[in-house]
This record gives sequence, C-alpha cells and structure tokens, in this order.
Amino acid sequence: MKGINYRELEKILKVKELEQLLKANEWVKADQLTAKLMCQVTKREKEGWLSTEHIDALPCEDLLMLDQLWVDNSNNKFGFSVQKKLLLECGGEVEKYTSTSWKKFAAEVGWYHPQNDDWRTYPEFMNDTQNAQNISLASLPYAYICIDHLMGGIGMMMFSSLVQKLVKCNL
Repeated sequence: MKGINYRELEKILKVKELEQLLKANEWVKADQLTAKLMCQVTKREKEGWLSTEHIDALPCEDLLMLDQLWVDNSNNKFGFSVQKKLLLECGGEVEKYTSTSWKKFAAEVGWYHPQNDDWRTYPEFMNDTQNAQNISLASLPYAYICIDHLMGGIGMMMFSSLVQKLVKCNL
C-alpha cells in the first residue's frame, strides 16, 4: 500500500508486544525486545548493540515511551529513569562517573559481584534463582547495555551516555 511507513508500523507493533510482555511480567523477553527496539530506532538491528553515539541519537520520544512502559508496568520498580535515580543515589553524577559509583550501582542492581570483583553475564543475571523470583530494584532494562565480556568500563560509558540522554530528554 502506498503511503504507509512500514518501518513505523513494525515499531508500533513491537511496542504493543513489549507492553503485553511487561503486563505479563515476562521480564527477560521484554528486556530483549527493548534492546531490539532501541537498535531498530537507531538503525542498528544488524549490529545488535549501541555505542555511546547511538544512545545519544535515540529520539527522546522513543526513550520516554520505553521508559514509561517499564515504569508503569512494573509499579515503578524498573525503567531507565529508575536506574538513573538509583545511580545518582549511589554517588554517580551526570557526565561524571567513577568506577566506585558505577560498581556500587551495579552491585545494587545485581549486575556485579563485589565480593569476587566480577561482572555477571546476561544469562547468569537472568537465570539466577534469586533474580528470577525477586528481581532487584532498577535492574531492568539490562540487555541494551550488556556486552558481557566488556561490562565494566564499556558498560559504564554506555550507561553514562544513557543517563546524559535521559537528562537531555527531561526524564
């Protein structure tokens, strides 16, 4: 059909699917779909990951919509804005992050084991019995930032970019 933006229609359908997954507490599937949507919006589907420049290119309206879906459907437990708030409570600052505040935040949400000084892989995090039954505050969405073998410094840079984008978007 002429005049239909099929790319936009596909995004709308995926957003509805995301909302259904969140309402059903299908956190893993919702997390993975959130990452796919973020890649789709930034035209990074083929790569399957975002760099700091791609995070900065995310349209505010899309970021707001994703955040709102997570916040609304988790009773304010999950979402980008919830993560931002927790990071700031852990001593992080917009545009200035230290390894200390990043590790404190990551330990709070279950991404990092401070006792072992190691980063949990995505499957470890999502399959952990404790997280499967009682997922930590603000721990999701996670897949957008998850590059398992580079979670430390690269993860901090990506999350820093996301927090800066959230500030720019007034989230």
